[in-house]
Amino acid sequence: MKVGDLVVCINDDFSNIINFDFTVYEELPRKGVEYIIRRKELFDGKVRVLLEEIKNPPLKNGPLKGVEPGFDGSRFRRVVKESHDITEEVEEEV
Repeated sequence: MKVGDLVVCINDDFSNIINFDFTVYEELPRKGVEYIIRRKELFDGKVRVLLEEIKNPPLKNGPLKGVEPGFDGSRFRRVVKESHDITEEVEEEV
């Protein structure tokens, strides 16, 4: 995955994260929905992504004060669109 990639959320279950503070997010990704990666970085040994379609306010407290909360990259998979051969279609129509 890289910035600009179209991805789909494959895991929107945040219930297993201990001490997860939902109040820092105005919006969370939803399983099955496609998003575009606008930023990707390594954080605490994991890939963290920010999405074009979801913009949350920066954190107000703690060591990451001023940083927009992102999402673990493992929650997403890159969408690969099938290439479609237009030439084949034209030949079939003739």
